[in-house]
Amino acid sequence: MSDFFLHTQLAKDTFFIRDLKLCQLVLMNDKRFPWMVLVPRKNDATELTDLLPGEQKTLLEEINRVSVFMKQFYRSEKMNIATIGNIVPQLHIHIVARFSKDLAWPKPVWGFGDMVPFMEEEGKEMVSKIQGQLPHG
Repeated sequence: MSDFFLHTQLAKDTFFIRDLKLCQLVLMNDKRFPWMVLVPRKNDATELTDLLPGEQKTLLEEINRVSVFMKQFYRSEKMNIATIGNIVPQLHIHIVARFSKDLAWPKPVWGFGDMVPFMEEEGKEMVSKIQGQLPHG
């Protein structure tokens, strides 16, 4: 997985958090919503079915791990988990902590208004908080 590259749009829109066993975990640069993205480090994967069965299992474990962490970290009411890939073909899984009072509720966050990016220092601070509390493993 050493030749992995993150799609240019994802690289532009996110902050790196950590490499997990299969995926790279990134924070979406949109402070309106607590939103992370898991990207399997397989350059040719565009669909879940492009992963081997063992990789699919690992991906599900990583989705569960990040979702549980986010639900606790953000104290969210609901978790939205989705693969879309209509704009960015590289396989990636959105994990969004939702609240009945958030800007998009009850609609999906995808395509809702314009992103509100973190100031560079805010983004780095959020990543540092996440890294400090996200269990390794």
